[in-house]
Amino acid sequence: TTNAPTAAITEDSESSDTPVLLETHAQQIRHLLARRLVRENRGREAQPYFPTDYQPRCAELMTALDTGWNETNSAEQRATALFTAAKIARADGMELLGTELGPDWFIYGGNFDWGLTWERRGENRSSDKINRMTEAELQRAARHSPDPDQRFHYRYHAAALAWEAAKLLPNNSEETARVLCTAGTWLKNRDPEAADVFYKALVRRCRQTTIGAQADRMRWFPVLDEQGQPKPY
Repeated sequence: TTNAPTAAITEDSESSDTPVLLETHAQQIRHLLARRLVRENRGREAQPYFPTDYQPRCAELMTALDTGWNETNSAEQRATALFTAAKIARADGMELLGTELGPDWFIYGGNFDWGLTWERRGENRSSDKINRMTEAELQRAARHSPDPDQRFHYRYHAAALAWEAAKLLPNNSEETARVLCTAGTWLKNRDPEAADVFYKALVRRCRQTTIGAQADRMRWFPVLDEQGQPKPY
């Protein structure tokens, strides 16, 4: 994923640089706020603060979540909506949920995970001579850490939404198998232990499906094609 588009810094004249820079910084701060609001389950408030390109995507996510969590809707409607939300969170999670620094490092477009974090500042408090972190600041930072505090944490949110979708679907359904296989695949390379929960559910609940049967033979997740069907193993 990449950072949201920002205003270009022109080199036309010295007088034009400052306003563009200020606008760019303002956009960056607004986008940071928007992502924080979404993480705090305040997505409707967040939408106006997103760059224009991401406002419709935020609206799609909120609509899907509203439908998915609405218990007056049918189980099928809710499952479809929650899986839609899961796919949005996985595809655009950096732009909609990503933390500016650790663990997601939006500041680098998620490409690097290096820099000063509040944990490191806390560890170096005794030796810092300038801008020493106070105990109150340390506690405040700890209270507002992303959940889970894992690299690309939004992938875990996406997988959790897919898990909720699967709970609403019947056993030995191809759609149930597809949801569990897709969500587990989102985690399998970076966190095989977390992905294993989805693999076991896939085999136990959907062994009679095409996807589940192949997962059982492979002892892991099949690769699905664009139609959601398992590629030959």
